[in-house]
Amino acid sequence: MTAAPEGRLAGELGDDELVLLFACCHPAMPVAQQVALALRLFTALELAPLAQVPLCTEAALAQCLARAREALAGVARATPRRDAVLTVLSLAFHAGARARARGQAAGITLCTDTLRLARALAAHPAVAHPDADALTALVVR
Repeated sequence: MTAAPEGRLAGELGDDELVLLFACCHPAMPVAQQVALALRLFTALELAPLAQVPLCTEAALAQCLARAREALAGVARATPRRDAVLTVLSLAFHAGARARARGQAAGITLCTDTLRLARALAAHPAVAHPDADALTALVVR
């Protein structure tokens, strides 16, 4: 096991984006809100294309994001739901693949970032799980 990077505690995630992704998947919110908030943050997509990912309306997604922000206000850090993080990474990869198929350069970046985060998730001993390995194998293809 390697030493923790300077300024980090042993067992903490080393990738700041992965830490943020886990923070968005706080158990104080329903999984749907976790996924919506994390996708909005991670993909930086506008509401209209982002609403197509979970197949909802733009207004419903905006309301879901507002409820998620309210639920996170003032809550303590807790163990996040790995399944929500895996869902976000899977949906982000597919959104990137669709954008790449339409010739958008942002799709390549999104796919690359998803692969990096999936590898970080699979490699970290505190959150490693066979599902993370499977997701990494899927996005490598």
